[in-house]
Amino acid sequence: MGRLTLNMLLSFAQFEREVTAERIRDNIAASRAKGMWMGGAPPLGCHPEGRTPVFVEEHAKLTRALFRRHAVIGNVRLLAEQLAAEQVKVPERITSIGRPMGGSQFTCRQIYEILLNPGRPW
Repeated sequence: MGRLTLNMLLSFAQFEREVTAERIRDNIAASRAKGMWMGGAPPLGCHPEGRTPVFVEEHAKLTRALFRRHAVIGNVRLLAEQLAAEQVKVPERITSIGRPMGGSQFTCRQIYEILLNPGRPW
């Protein structure tokens, strides 16, 4: 009888954990849908102000240029090589904890991240 009671309590505890996790995922998804900033490194062209992303026009121009050039070239590796030859670098930014980021050549991975970002305003 004791094992049966213990197993029922464990089942309810597992159910509660799953419901809580589902609620948290749904709340995060709803916040993202509203355009709220959910943390993490901001994409190129954005700067978080509290919970709202603010667009940096200078960076957004560079991002638009990357999209246009990729549409013409059609290859991320060739685009990265062109940017390196022209000395185009990732704009320098400061993270929320004061750490500098950027200032180096674009990598293929960074270009992929920019092109595949579903929240891009450009």
